[in-house]
Amino acid sequence: MKTTKPAQNDSPIRRGEIYPLKLFLRLAGMGQRGLRSARDSGLRVVYEGRNAYVSGDDFCDFIASPKRATERW
Repeated sequence: MKTTKPAQNDSPIRRGEIYPLKLFLRLAGMGQRGLRSARDSGLRVVYEGRNAYVSGDDFCDFIASPKRATERW
C-alpha cells in the first residue's frame, strides 16, 4: 500500500491507499465527533508513534458493512 500525500483537489477515499488522519478527515467530511462515532462503531485507526492513519480499505469496509448500512442518524 502507498501513503497518500495531500492533493490540490479533494479526491475520493480509495482502496489500497493509506491516509494520514488529517487528510482522511478532510476527504471524508468528518470532524472529531464523527471520527469518535465511527471508531466506536468499528472504524480502525492505526497509530505509528505520534502519527495516525486510516486505510482506504478499512473505511470502505466500514461504510459497506451490513450493521452500518442499516443505521440512521
